[in-house]
Amino acid sequence: MNCRVGLDWIGCVVQVVGALFFTIGFGTRYWATSDSSVNAGLFTTCDGSYCYDTHVFYHGKSEKGAIMGAAVLQIFTLCGLYLVLLLMLLYMCGLFNERSVSRGAAFTAFATALFGFISVIMFGSAMTSLQYSLNWSCAFVIIGLIVDIAAGICIYIGGQQWEEAQKVQRKRELFPPIKSSRLDPRLEQRIQAANQKGSNKSSGKLFNPKASPQLGRKFRF
Repeated sequence: MNCRVGLDWIGCVVQVVGALFFTIGFGTRYWATSDSSVNAGLFTTCDGSYCYDTHVFYHGKSEKGAIMGAAVLQIFTLCGLYLVLLLMLLYMCGLFNERSVSRGAAFTAFATALFGFISVIMFGSAMTSLQYSLNWSCAFVIIGLIVDIAAGICIYIGGQQWEEAQKVQRKRELFPPIKSSRLDPRLEQRIQAANQKGSNKSSGKLFNPKASPQLGRKFRF
């Protein structure tokens, strides 16, 4: 199975980087921090040396619904990121003639980033109302989403470039260029000299009255 290198291949590498950033931020519990040394994550919140499930720690608070909703959206976002990566790998290593694969990967990347940013906004607004400040885990997730958008743009443009290149290649196969056959210059000079000599002889035979006196008397005025 042959893999090729192009802008879409760069998009695949960029997507790996974005998925790595997002996974680190997704799995750590430093999404938000309070002044009282509480570190809140999507699924685990630690107060000092004691850690609790996030839905248990925020039980009874109105912000719990937004926090849990953000966690659910982040799960779908994580699945979407790796789905985009899978589509890119399939496209790059054998399915690059399928236009729908590259476009599907690009639009999946854009939709994934949209859901991810919505969940970040939900989580950030809930933590702001609880007087928490966002921390580096949330920053890693945001970086991963931005990189995911860049990867989607690369795979989309790269797929378009590959499609145009294939059109040009098919056109060349249907209408191959005509190769001009050129003779040896010395041979061309000999042919021209022979033609010129033959034309001189034929003109002399037809119009030289000395060579044919009868013909000369016939055309005398």
